Amino acid sequence: MHIVWKRVSDPPDIAKGLIKCAIAYFLGSLATFIPFISDLYGKNDGKHVVATVAVYFHPSRSAGGMAEATFFAFVALMFSSSVSIGSMVTAVFFSELDMPTLGHLAVLFIWCGGAVFAIAYAKQRLQNSTFSTACSLMSMVIFVMLTKEGAVQLSTFRLDKIMQYSAIVFTGVLCSLVVSLSVWPVAGQKKLRHDMIVTTDSFAEMLTMITRSFLLSSDMDVSHPSFRVAMTKHRASFASLAKNLKEAKWEYYLAGKEDEYHLEEKVVKVMQRIGQHISGLQSSATLQSTVLKQARDRWRREAGKNNDWCGEEHDPATKSVKVFVSHLGPPLKSLAYTCKATLRELPYGPPPKYNATINPQLIDSLRQAVSLYSGAREKTLKHLYANHMKDFQDQHFSPSIETEEVAASMDYFSYSLEEFARGLLVYLDALRELETYRAKAAVRSWRWARFWEPRVRDIKTPLRDEETGPTPVPGVPTRRDEPVARREGGSWGYRLWKTFEWFRRDEVKFATKTAVGAVVFAAPAFISVTRPYYVHYRLEWGLLTYMIVVGMTKGATYSAGFYRTLGNAVGAIVAILAWHTFAGHPVGLSLFGVLFSLPCFYLIVYSKNHNTTGRFILLGYNLCALYAYSISRQVDNDDDDDEGGLNPIITTIAGHRLVAVIAGVLWGTFINVYIFPMKARTELRDGISDMWLQMGWVWKSDAVSLTRPHVGSQGFMSSADDQSIDILVHMQKNLLKLRGLLAQAPNEPRLKGPFPTHSYGRLLDITQDMMDAFTALRVAVTKNGLEGGINTIVLETAQERKEVSGAIFLYFYLLASAMRMKIVFPEGFPSAEAARDRLVRKIGKLRTKVKDTESDALMNENLAPLYAYTLASGKVLDDLERLGAAVMELFGRLDA
Repeated sequence: MHIVWKRVSDPPDIAKGLIKCAIAYFLGSLATFIPFISDLYGKNDGKHVVATVAVYFHPSRSAGGMAEATFFAFVALMFSSSVSIGSMVTAVFFSELDMPTLGHLAVLFIWCGGAVFAIAYAKQRLQNSTFSTACSLMSMVIFVMLTKEGAVQLSTFRLDKIMQYSAIVFTGVLCSLVVSLSVWPVAGQKKLRHDMIVTTDSFAEMLTMITRSFLLSSDMDVSHPSFRVAMTKHRASFASLAKNLKEAKWEYYLAGKEDEYHLEEKVVKVMQRIGQHISGLQSSATLQSTVLKQARDRWRREAGKNNDWCGEEHDPATKSVKVFVSHLGPPLKSLAYTCKATLRELPYGPPPKYNATINPQLIDSLRQAVSLYSGAREKTLKHLYANHMKDFQDQHFSPSIETEEVAASMDYFSYSLEEFARGLLVYLDALRELETYRAKAAVRSWRWARFWEPRVRDIKTPLRDEETGPTPVPGVPTRRDEPVARREGGSWGYRLWKTFEWFRRDEVKFATKTAVGAVVFAAPAFISVTRPYYVHYRLEWGLLTYMIVVGMTKGATYSAGFYRTLGNAVGAIVAILAWHTFAGHPVGLSLFGVLFSLPCFYLIVYSKNHNTTGRFILLGYNLCALYAYSISRQVDNDDDDDEGGLNPIITTIAGHRLVAVIAGVLWGTFINVYIFPMKARTELRDGISDMWLQMGWVWKSDAVSLTRPHVGSQGFMSSADDQSIDILVHMQKNLLKLRGLLAQAPNEPRLKGPFPTHSYGRLLDITQDMMDAFTALRVAVTKNGLEGGINTIVLETAQERKEVSGAIFLYFYLLASAMRMKIVFPEGFPSAEAARDRLVRKIGKLRTKVKDTESDALMNENLAPLYAYTLASGKVLDDLERLGAAVMELFGRLDA
């Protein structure tokens, strides 16, 4: 009995969220079903909007998420009220001048079109799901006030209507807010700490598999499905981490704890860098396995030609691995175990308190393990190159290139592991700084509310990037950049063209066509001949549907239109059945509505792919069942006889709503197809092309920055660590956008057949692998720095690196061109392996040359970035070959 009571009093988190949403929906529906509450909102048939608002801003959010939703709802209410007042004032003004038609045109184009333009532009600019919901609320209130209520058409000022709808919206938000904060309240800070625990656990799990893979010289662990699952879990936790950090920010700021938030944000950023180290470790472990396999294959061929085959255990590469593992294996295992133990204990204790559990002894153990490992690593490398590499290179079949690469890959991994451990120490320091601050009785500041005080504005990355596809990487030219000659001068026509550059942006085009479509759709509401039809079919809901389904791409519009129509149809059918089953009785309808809302809220809150479908179903139900009960009480002055009046005809109501929705879907599809059309598959193809061009240019600039070490922050390989991280972050964002376009592309019909989702997904997966190689390369180069013998090393290898980077850039360029133009790709493209082999051989010679002028430790630190460069270039070349094969599979091949 005790167990049963515990399960009932403390259900799972999913059940809690659904119950909270159902309670808020029930409270919102009472505004329709209870007469004395319904009468508070005056005489109109829009009482069901209270429940609709409760659906829009559901209470299954954290306190910070609910604060954000409330803020956006307030912004939506203020904006829609301002537009409504402005439109009425305009209509009255022109009516007094005896120009009502001109007034209607001004309302239609300025207030309706202008408001829609502002909403659509802000929606695409911010790319915030909660704000997008608020945009739907803005549109609903504006369209009802401008096209349905009739005050604008009659040129009268009806402030009471604005107050009624303001009260309706306020009540719906209040229902969700009260339920969210009083029934099983959830703190965004605790959700953030839970995500930190999940993320550090995923770090520990992946570190174990990566280390085991390296010690066994096999990629079995990193290519195993369990590792893929761990990586997927890791990326999901990182996405949740960013979301909950944003929600926690609202809580911190409202509580006046801005300083504590900044410390928490610092901890999250350090965790993101540790995630980059994990990606680098995975890439280096995979590289070591690949290079070792290639070296063994080369050994077999060379030994077979010379009749000198005596077993795999005698090949130089295998022997070098054994030497390295025998010397560094124990301290490496010790460091990996210490890192894993540290991650398992961090950063917070178990729920619900999530108290910090920073063990000073564990920190000291980690520092000692890093120190011992660093010393053992230097000794191992010294021993390997002094006593073994020369013997391997003196053999008569010359396996020196592969042997050097194997040694470099082991050096690469060992260094990446050390950097991971040092990053973990930085994480511990940041976490301890946060907990030290929390231990103090910090004064609440609320600096954000002191608008009269001057403050220094931080220059940060914009809220979102400005294009649908990949966005420009800082310092990296793209196809959108203008030639230097044009930028420096030009005719007046060119200067005029540059002046209107803002209007050519994708979000401006989208806002323009959305506004044009809304003006045309709303026009019948202002024409005396067509207004009866507009009112009869309640086309204001069609106008709202249009705003919901019109999207940046055709695929997004097709998908939204289908699910909007399907959801409305399902909701209407359920409303008809419920109305006839309960004979319009308020108790039965209200209780049934609560039960019916549960599966809908499950889709809304917990489904990644069908959350909008659940919202459309529930809103369709509201528009039929709740609206029908509202007009049955005849509490308004509207003429609802066409839908039954006191005896609502539920099928007629459902039919009118379905007609309105279908009209909005068809109109949105038409607008998106014929005005500034954007195909998701075209944007995806062009986006991939841009992405490859950017990656090629970054790789080409790396060689330039390495040959000019004093330039500083001019390239990806510079010592400006923050800039290199920004480049990686921008590229990763672009890759996520491309995956979003990939999800939309199959929704666009093609006469050629289904869209090749798998093939394009493979292209993105390979691109992600190259991104991991970029990350590992950044870790090695930016952390090492190039000192001491740098002049000799850089100058001696400049030509070889120039050849390698030039070939890689050319390969990227050809792939990007083939992708953009959908042309066949040439087979047998010249490889950069020969130049890369010369680079590896040159580095091997330089090791002996530089050794005479500097210490072993400094020599290893100077050569490590170049080894990282050669290994990463080999990985990128392999991936480019895979990309070339995938492009040939898509568009065909050009045989000689």
